[in-house]
Amino acid sequence: MPERNLDLTWRVSYELEGDDSGEILILLHGFGQRGAVIQTKLQPFLKNMEAMRIAPDAPFPIPEKTAGGFRLGFTWYFFDPKTGIYHVDMQQAVTQVSALVRAMDWWHRPKRVIGYSQGGYLAPFVGLALERVTQVIGINCRFRAESLTGKLPFRLDAVHGARDLMVDPKRAASCHGEILERGNEGEFHLVEGAGHGIGDDIGRAVERQILNFSI
Repeated sequence: MPERNLDLTWRVSYELEGDDSGEILILLHGFGQRGAVIQTKLQPFLKNMEAMRIAPDAPFPIPEKTAGGFRLGFTWYFFDPKTGIYHVDMQQAVTQVSALVRAMDWWHRPKRVIGYSQGGYLAPFVGLALERVTQVIGINCRFRAESLTGKLPFRLDAVHGARDLMVDPKRAASCHGEILERGNEGEFHLVEGAGHGIGDDIGRAVERQILNFSI
């Protein structure tokens, strides 16, 4: 099937909270969610930081049929875990977040990227596309060691629930360890009793990861 690149104006919805005098925290939601979800979940733990928090919706809508009608969620990309095929890769999502950062006039500001689940898989690739990213934190995700093969220009930390049934914590820890063996810095923090969601225990662990690595 023929393909052609088009120059389009792209409308992006996002949640914005915080102190605009400090650094920028880019929050990337999970599959089928919206920016408001991760913003709300992490707000109690990040609200006292001198930082502006932006949580955009992913580029691709995925309506979910419910008893009360359709609920609109979004996905950053389309990956089939059974076949290992990307039907839509991460590049569109990376381009969208990068363009949003430029549009907000934040390109030269210090930044951290925090991603949950699918957003966590994406987070280091967003970090590589931006300037002055000091830290990437992945929540309940597996960093793709097979793609992150070089020296990263930022610290790479992980927070993972020990009872996560969606993303295997042992495999996630192993992949994170492979990345550190290549000369990168970071920590894998396993949260006992936590599952795949963002509860208070996960939120506090994310807060500690940020406070332990101040710019």
